[in-house]
Amino acid sequence: MIPIVTVNWLSVVIAAIAAIVIGSIWYSPKVFGTAWMKEMKIDPKKMNKAEMKKGMQKGMILMVIGSLVMASVLSIVLKSVGAVSLMDAVVVALWIAIGFYATMLLSTVAFEGTSTKLYLIKAFHYIVALIVMAAILVTWA
Repeated sequence: MIPIVTVNWLSVVIAAIAAIVIGSIWYSPKVFGTAWMKEMKIDPKKMNKAEMKKGMQKGMILMVIGSLVMASVLSIVLKSVGAVSLMDAVVVALWIAIGFYATMLLSTVAFEGTSTKLYLIKAFHYIVALIVMAAILVTWA
């Protein structure tokens, strides 16, 4: 039987904000943003500023929604498996990130021609984000 768990919504919001901050840093030009744009074949010089702004607004809205859903589900999973320590959180986050996200993302390399470099940029972003989110969720439980 699946246990019924309560969710600390404040910790979910904080974990979602942390994921957004991590993504903003991860994809900044000084970290992996330039490499990501190159691998995505995006030339910022050719992009219209209005299009970029519109795309960023839509992207941020979707990122906020996705981060809130991810943090909510991660909170439920952590409580359901009885994760109470920081090490528990890290282990659960690693299993989820590697077992689900990183493996599903492999299809982009296999069938969409995504480079290994782009795969690694994306996969490690979510591995790091999930670990941080899980740490926040367990600590603030």
